[in-house]
Amino acid sequence: MNNPVAVKGEKVGKEVITATIDGSTKSASTIAYVVNLEPSGEDGIMLKGDTMAADSLFTSNLPGDLTGTSIEYSTSGVITYNKTGGHIKANDKGAGVLTATMTIYDEELGEKIEIATANVTIHVLTVEKSSNKGYVYPDYATINIDFVVSDGDNSTNIKSEKDIILKINPQISDIASSYKIKNVTGALSFKDSDKTITIRTKGEGEYKLVIFLELKTRPGLTMEQYKEWLNNSTSINITNKFYSTSGSSSFADFNDNINIGTIPNIK
Repeated sequence: MNNPVAVKGEKVGKEVITATIDGSTKSASTIAYVVNLEPSGEDGIMLKGDTMAADSLFTSNLPGDLTGTSIEYSTSGVITYNKTGGHIKANDKGAGVLTATMTIYDEELGEKIEIATANVTIHVLTVEKSSNKGYVYPDYATINIDFVVSDGDNSTNIKSEKDIILKINPQISDIASSYKIKNVTGALSFKDSDKTITIRTKGEGEYKLVIFLELKTRPGLTMEQYKEWLNNSTSINITNKFYSTSGSSSFADFNDNINIGTIPNIK
């Protein structure tokens, strides 16, 4: 008759367990190994399109003489795992779960057996909304950009410091032959050379930027043309593209317009 006995591992290590049958001198011994696999405490917040090393999200501790273990990863929700690269990718806003499973090869059974598991919930943020306001003049422009960072779940309020890169593309060729970013309020930094603006976000919420552009007026632009644009309420299209600091492709694109502004001598 089998009488199973439960044992509990209190700390990582190796223990010899001996069982003796009551009223008998017969006994048997086995070796029990205690392992530990748990989340590392690393920030599991990502931007859409971002990647992260799966092994950075877990920590493990093994007895020194235990060999032959391996950790495998699986995912659910809006993240996927790339076994070749060893990283997870955030495919969309929302949440996903990364599961780490520690296994060891059992020679008697001839197969891998599971000895520990741990899970980490990953929240994926994106820019949900972006809108522009402002004016374009012959030699300068001001652009007010409002955008919202969210994981799409109103029941959560994710707080995590993430840098987001914004690239703007104003369609101003009718007015200006080129432009320079002169200043940006609400941003961490900007680079005119590649027309990028870096914003440090603190998680979900609304963010505001004011961008000041210096325009090189297009040769041949006449006051009559400018008056006609004003009379027709002409607007200028601007594309806002948002990137993570490690992404080569934008994870959110928006198109919006700003108006052509009235200069003092045009009524």
